Amino acid sequence: MKVRIQYKDIEYNGNFEEYVVAPKECPMCNASFGGKYIFAHRAPQYDTDNNTILAYQTYVTYHCNNCGKSFLAIYNSKVHNGETLNSQLFDLAPKTIRKESFQPEIEQLSPKFVDIYNEALYAEKSNLNEICGLGYRKALEFLVKDYLIKMKPNEIEKISKMPLSTAILQKIDNPKIKVLAERCAWLGNDEAHYIRKHNNYDVSNLKDFLKTMVSFIECELLVEKALQIERK
Repeated sequence: MKVRIQYKDIEYNGNFEEYVVAPKECPMCNASFGGKYIFAHRAPQYDTDNNTILAYQTYVTYHCNNCGKSFLAIYNSKVHNGETLNSQLFDLAPKTIRKESFQPEIEQLSPKFVDIYNEALYAEKSNLNEICGLGYRKALEFLVKDYLIKMKPNEIEKISKMPLSTAILQKIDNPKIKVLAERCAWLGNDEAHYIRKHNNYDVSNLKDFLKTMVSFIECELLVEKALQIERK
């Protein structure tokens, strides 16, 4: 949804109008945003010589009707050949980052996975895009190894010391979990290395595959639990 804002340019000391895309949700309560804009101002961003304007940043204060709090939205608009391009939403502040919840079976299986996953999620939501993928890759390793140790309790030491790729290929019996874990490892490694091998995939794909893998592991654990019930 686009909203019309009136902003004050702090350099030219004038008032201007612009249409910007409103945030989809409030960063404080995470509810779908249905509030209103309060006021805005814009500031130029210069090059290192302080002679040429490279971009503008527009700071818009919104009020959320759901939680009653106000927050700041930061928009970037680049300057190209002397023309100012449309503003793009860059960040929101302050923000409350909602943790991803997992079923009790997963929390009991691998509490470290849950912790690391949510730290990676926090990094992603904080626009730390260069490091969040590493966090998801680490979360994957804890999930895989805790899952394998659960399935093969007599091989704890061996599994713990195995490289992740070896553990996936040699120890995971469920073919769907194996495929997902292997692809997650490939994409996770791309987040750590200088050259990406899978340019058509990114962190969002890694997360999708990882969450699907979690679902399959959860189902397997629930089936195992159901098999323990004896008919009376």
